[in-house]
Amino acid sequence: MLVMYTMYQSISQALVKTAYLKMIDYWLLFCLLMPFVIFMIEIYWLLARTQNLEQHAKGWIDDENVKVFSRKIIRHVTYFASALFVTVYSLVAICMHFEMF
Repeated sequence: MLVMYTMYQSISQALVKTAYLKMIDYWLLFCLLMPFVIFMIEIYWLLARTQNLEQHAKGWIDDENVKVFSRKIIRHVTYFASALFVTVYSLVAICMHFEMF
């Protein structure tokens, strides 16, 4: 993320100063936020798994389906977020390459 921000700074210094956001600004914001969001999802997944295991060990959870269901939801959200990131990143790269914006 630090390398990406450094690249952004070097590129933005060469561009014309404007009052509005350029496509490179949107690209940077998206590329900086998406790994952070995926990282937070992974942390939530780990914490939910740890909490479910602790509750199961103490006898609070008798149903194994609750733990499996929460894992499936988090796994699907992570896959969807990753696929969304790759798709949007590819579309933005194609649009920037062909100068559509």
